Amino acid sequence: MKTPQVALQYQDKSNVEDTIQAFPLVKSKWPGPLGIYPEAGRRDYLQAFADPNVENPHSTDEYVKIARDWVVNGVQVIGGCCGIGLNYIVLTSNGGCAWPGF
Repeated sequence: MKTPQVALQYQDKSNVEDTIQAFPLVKSKWPGPLGIYPEAGRRDYLQAFADPNVENPHSTDEYVKIARDWVVNGVQVIGGCCGIGLNYIVLTSNGGCAWPGF
């Protein structure tokens, strides 16, 4: 049995705005599966704990809307780094970001 070869272009560690801007170029140059893993753009994420008094630039609802657009445009894997935590990721899977046909 031949082992399948899988390659994934994964755009990561850019803030949400930069990711939104770069995505069309990445999609135009990469024919395979796509993943996106943006960070929140916070300045305190290198500290032991994020400042609970500082909000992320994007709410969870905004992130779900943005993620839904990525899915509609072909992204198969959505994650988050540095400020985009589990509370964001859970909502992308439960908030209407399922792939068409699922």
